[in-house]
Amino acid sequence: MKKILISGYHGLGNCGDEAILAAIVNNLRKADPDIKIVALSRTPSETREKFRVKSVNRFNVFSIIYEMLSCNLVLSGGGSLLQDVTSSRSLYYYLGIIVMARLLGRPVMVYANGIGPVRKRLNRFFTRLVLNRVSFITLRDKDSFRELYEMGVKRPQVLVSADPVFTMEAVSEVQAEQILRNENIELQRPLIGISLRPWKNSSAWLRKISLLADRLIDHFDCNILFLPMHIPNDAVVIEQVRALMQKPSFAIQGSYSGEEMMGIIGHTRVIISMRLHTLIFAAVQRVPMIGLVYDPKVRSFLDAVGQPVAGDIDSLDVDELFNILQEMLDNYEEMVQTLDEQAVRLKEKAHINDQMVMQLLKY
Repeated sequence: MKKILISGYHGLGNCGDEAILAAIVNNLRKADPDIKIVALSRTPSETREKFRVKSVNRFNVFSIIYEMLSCNLVLSGGGSLLQDVTSSRSLYYYLGIIVMARLLGRPVMVYANGIGPVRKRLNRFFTRLVLNRVSFITLRDKDSFRELYEMGVKRPQVLVSADPVFTMEAVSEVQAEQILRNENIELQRPLIGISLRPWKNSSAWLRKISLLADRLIDHFDCNILFLPMHIPNDAVVIEQVRALMQKPSFAIQGSYSGEEMMGIIGHTRVIISMRLHTLIFAAVQRVPMIGLVYDPKVRSFLDAVGQPVAGDIDSLDVDELFNILQEMLDNYEEMVQTLDEQAVRLKEKAHINDQMVMQLLKY
């Protein structure tokens, strides 16, 4: 029986990262129903219950070493683990897990990662040093490939795949509709979904989002549905926007799985989002989207699926964003067709990740 240890941003309430783990676990079990999986998590008991895997605390060094000694492969990812925008401490944690595995003689695969930005010179040096010693790397976008090349990571084979969430399936329309009804969301009018996250200079762009939301309600006779992906962080920002609005709006209050949130998004007409995995959920559900860029990964993804970017969140132009949305609705079927073609392509590429895992395990 093969055993895999997975390192990632698990057990911290981020719907996107939890969806990544769900997709990885599901795909590995499809490839090998008997495979043993251990996930590092901030809340191991919750991770065990949700994903039916063994889980240990991500900061318990002795437990991590114990599990590594009996595993066949360590996966680092997916997600944006190797970056120093959040903090250098986060980068060093994930690099440290890789170093620990290599010191114990365990092979490591960097799995469907989005790399960077890694801005500090010393951080780029250590990232290159560590990644040149892993067995294989798959990346979710071409920009990450370019970042690794510029960093000098050239020893392991590197393939561009796609985010594993593209292999997920949403809950049924009936289940998603029941969630919306339980949340007291009005469904008589079209829903436009908005997904935000905490970011710098918030007083300026939060006001602009509130103005946009009010304008959309007036012009399109729609309801605005705010979608928190990381609770409670996103919910705080959302409530600030809602307090600035003149019109009533709706917001998801509960905490939901990736499959459930994907189903909720399937009931929207358009998604406007800062959050990458809100956009990925929308792509899987063939819901046209507009990105608000706070990180290069958002622009990179939108380019890959042929959907528009409304510019950087720090320099957001409400009129421009409104015009983009108007054009999108005017060409809605064409946008859906483009999205469908790209989503099918990316789902196929996402399976590269698991094919490489099986190859490393020598099935």
